[in-house]
Amino acid sequence: MDWLLRTPARSNAFITAAVGAQAIYIVGDDGLSALVTEVWEPCGIAGAALYALSRWLRRVRGIELAAAEREPVDE
Repeated sequence: MDWLLRTPARSNAFITAAVGAQAIYIVGDDGLSALVTEVWEPCGIAGAALYALSRWLRRVRGIELAAAEREPVDE
């Protein structure tokens, strides 16, 4: 869990995959028109909740975000 929370890219990829899986399930069950018109709200709520949960877990577990390492550019 700490590995997932250590970088924003991993956390965001997990959240995207979870919300994407939910959207695919909704499209498979009710169709694309239902996702676009009515049922997009649960996807948004799930994404926001997972984002808030990841921020809270970082704070509770004392995880600091890893800094992006940049290589020096030879000019």
